[in-house]
Amino acid sequence: MKREYTKKELEVLVINFLFRRGRWGNYYFPLTTLVNWLSKAIKNNGKYLIKSIKELIKKEIIMVHKRGKAISLNPYKKEEIERILE
Repeated sequence: MKREYTKKELEVLVINFLFRRGRWGNYYFPLTTLVNWLSKAIKNNGKYLIKSIKELIKKEIIMVHKRGKAISLNPYKKEEIERILE
């Protein structure tokens, strides 16, 4: 069932998605697949999902791989990520 998420909820949704799959450091996940999976649960087809991912990249919580085609969680920000997920 689709619903609207706030900006903060979208960031937590992305972080939780990567965290549950164990995508830390060099173990990355394709960005297009992530957007396709999460856009099924988000209204507006995930229009704001890419913006929230870019914000997480600016905060250095998410690392970019393969020239922006894959992402993973930053292992150096582990304490901050765990705090966000609580």
